[in-house]
Amino acid sequence: GLLSALCLGALCDGVGLSLFTLFVGAVSAAVAALLPLRDEGCQVAAQVGLTLGIGLYQIVINRFAMLYAPPKRFGMVGGVLFTLVSVLTGLCLRAISASGAT
Repeated sequence: GLLSALCLGALCDGVGLSLFTLFVGAVSAAVAALLPLRDEGCQVAAQVGLTLGIGLYQIVINRFAMLYAPPKRFGMVGGVLFTLVSVLTGLCLRAISASGAT
């Protein structure tokens, strides 16, 4: 986790936030394509993608807050963005659970 965060953070700095955000979106799209497949390998790859995706989102949120939030509001902006991602993820999981999808 730590090593990947350092390497991916350096990649984000190198390619820029907008291109890195597209990479995060591509990982999310790949996970969405893999989740419906009933193959064990696809499910393992989807879980790896989900785990990687959370780390990528954390990098994007921190970089966004560093670039666009005033210095006195950095912690608040980062916290609000983390909370939004967490709440929306929880709501999506709740909706999937309520739908009876397996």
